[in-house]
Amino acid sequence: MVPECAFRPCWAGALTALNNYEIEKTGYVMPGAGGPDEIKHKLLVYSSVQSAWSETAFYRRLNQELKRLNLKNIVLWSYLPTFVGYFGSVGEQVAVFDAVDNWLEHSSYTKVKERIKVNYQTIRTKADLIFTTAADLAKLFNLPEGCIFVPNGVDFERINQAPRLTGRDIAQLPRPIIGYIGTIQEDRVDVELIRYLAEANPQKSFVLIGGVWPGLRKKIKERLQSLPNLGKRRSICVNLMWP
Repeated sequence: MVPECAFRPCWAGALTALNNYEIEKTGYVMPGAGGPDEIKHKLLVYSSVQSAWSETAFYRRLNQELKRLNLKNIVLWSYLPTFVGYFGSVGEQVAVFDAVDNWLEHSSYTKVKERIKVNYQTIRTKADLIFTTAADLAKLFNLPEGCIFVPNGVDFERINQAPRLTGRDIAQLPRPIIGYIGTIQEDRVDVELIRYLAEANPQKSFVLIGGVWPGLRKKIKERLQSLPNLGKRRSICVNLMWP
C-alpha cells in the first residue's frame, strides 16, 4: 500500500507531509504555520514552536490541518526521542522510528537524560518498526523483531570521482588537505588534537566543514583560528557536484 501521506516530526514539532492528491504544483503553506514561501510539488511543511510549551495544543492544530487536507493512510516517521506524544495522535496506520545515535550518551541532552530513557521505552512499545544505524543501538530496544540495523554506507566509486566544482575556499588551499565533515561538537571533535596535528604538519591544510556547536565556538576561536594552515573561519562550507 502506498501511503497518501508520510511525515516526520522534527525540532519544535516541525512536520513534513507528502500528499499524492491534495497538493497542487504551486505548493501549499498552512495558514499561520510560518512555513517556507516556496514548497516543491507534493511537499508540505508545517513548522511550529507550539509543542515546546503545549504538545496537546500542537497535535490538535496539526490534526485540524490533516483533516482539512483529507489525508489518509498516514505513515508517521520520527527520529526525535525527546517527544513521543505524536504516537497515535494523528491516526497513523504505521509508526516508524529512525534511531540515529543513542541520545542517552549525548552530552547536549544530559539534563533530559531520564526523560529520553523513558521515551525510548515508549518508542519500543508503540513503534511498528525501528531502524538503527549501529548494532549496539539495536540492543537498546531489545526487540528480536521489528528492529532493523541499517549500517551507514557510501558509493565509493561515485564519491572518489574528481568533483566538477569545488568551493573557492577549498580550491585555493595548498595540498594535501586533511578534512573533517560533520557536526563540530565536544563529543566528536578533539580541538587540542587538531591543534597538535596542525602544528606538527604545517605543510598540510586542515579543513573543518560543519556547524559549530555553541560549547566549542570560544575554544575553536582561541585554539585553532590563529593557525595559518587551518584558516580563520569558524567553519568552511563547500558544495561538491558530481556528474
